[in-house]
Amino acid sequence: MAYNNDYEIEISDDSEATTATTDVESSSFRDKPATNIKEKKISSSKSKRRCIFNQQWLKDPKYAPFLRECRANKYFAHCSICKSNFSISNGGVYLINRHIEFANHKRFAEIQAKKNSRSICDFIPPSSALTKLTAAELSLVYHGVRHGYSYISQSCTVDLLKKIFNESEIGQNISCGKTKARELSVNVLAPFFTSKIIQQIAQSSFYSLSFDGSNKGTIKMFPFIINYFTIQCGIVRSALEIVEQPRETAQNIVDTLRDLLKKHNLDIQKLTSIGADNTNTNYGRNHSVFTILQLEVVNLLKGNCFCHVLSNSVKVSHQHLPVDVETYLSQLYSHFNSSSKRIAELKEYFEFVEIEYLHIKIRWLSLYNSIDRLLKVYEPLSSYFCDINNDNADAITCPRAIKIFFSSNMSKCTLYFFHQILFDIQTKNLELQRYSNLRQLLIYTESSRVCSKN
Repeated sequence: MAYNNDYEIEISDDSEATTATTDVESSSFRDKPATNIKEKKISSSKSKRRCIFNQQWLKDPKYAPFLRECRANKYFAHCSICKSNFSISNGGVYLINRHIEFANHKRFAEIQAKKNSRSICDFIPPSSALTKLTAAELSLVYHGVRHGYSYISQSCTVDLLKKIFNESEIGQNISCGKTKARELSVNVLAPFFTSKIIQQIAQSSFYSLSFDGSNKGTIKMFPFIINYFTIQCGIVRSALEIVEQPRETAQNIVDTLRDLLKKHNLDIQKLTSIGADNTNTNYGRNHSVFTILQLEVVNLLKGNCFCHVLSNSVKVSHQHLPVDVETYLSQLYSHFNSSSKRIAELKEYFEFVEIEYLHIKIRWLSLYNSIDRLLKVYEPLSSYFCDINNDNADAITCPRAIKIFFSSNMSKCTLYFFHQILFDIQTKNLELQRYSNLRQLLIYTESSRVCSKN
């Protein structure tokens, strides 16, 4: 063994070295005082009890966040916060607790705590800038939907805005391609406005529904329009939902209507009336949408389309006239609609007689407008068809029915008679459309009165 200056000895595990120095130790011990012998024994005892790293410390919540095992030396521990190793051989847990109290460890621990507790808001732009950017994107999508712009045009508009407003923060960060525009429209704007409508309906006592089938390509769509009364705005009409329904039977329409009301938590007993066109599917006596719903809602009222009633009355009554005006108008339209060459020659003829060219189109509730246009150009149009020579192979052929129509004096007389009658009907038709809110209010009042009695 070797002596140090403080008379402490280092215990060696080599037994041969210990035997070789036994005589030296014995003689030395005899020359030293008893106190030194006691000190040597205490030092030898402490050296044998060196602490090593205990894996159970990692399970302690107090030490688990920072304490790690030192792979290089089992008598040391590693602090992940300070990025350093410290000895635990002479104290174990005491040395670990003393390391926690060091100023450097506390300072690094505070920095680490701030990093771990960062909010998600630290990784996104400030709320004010983000709010403005979101409002700009939603406003752009709302504007496009309101005016019927396609999502592709929205994407092109955004690219243009970035170039125009290149110095604006919002102009540079705005992103609204066709996919994002559709998602904002379908999943953000539509649910928001629908929820607002449902909240207003919940505050109202009753409501009515209007629907009609419409073809979009090969898909049959049913838009459902809900009408309700509010004190602030009076009668309010809103598009509740557009449903795809390929089958137009009465039962399928009723099932779709029930599913729609159930989806939006609307009580069917508060339904006062339904509005639709006057087909047998909607208002037939035996098996129609109205009769099926009336079995469940006893006081349900019909919201007939009176504009259709007026149009149907004209169609039925004018069949008793000597000239079928609607048929001739349709043939006249088909004659020019199928050939651009005929339209070009007709325009040249109108320029020759110095009369403005007016094209005639036949659509629902447009009979009066068609007759009015025809009377304005009757003379030049009659001359145009009467001058057509069907014997000439190179000339444009004139349909026999149209030539007979313009050759007869009865045709012009019938047109003037029809024009005078349809003027009154068209005026009432416009009044019905203009004052439809009043009609809905009367239906609402009558329904409320009937339901309150029951």
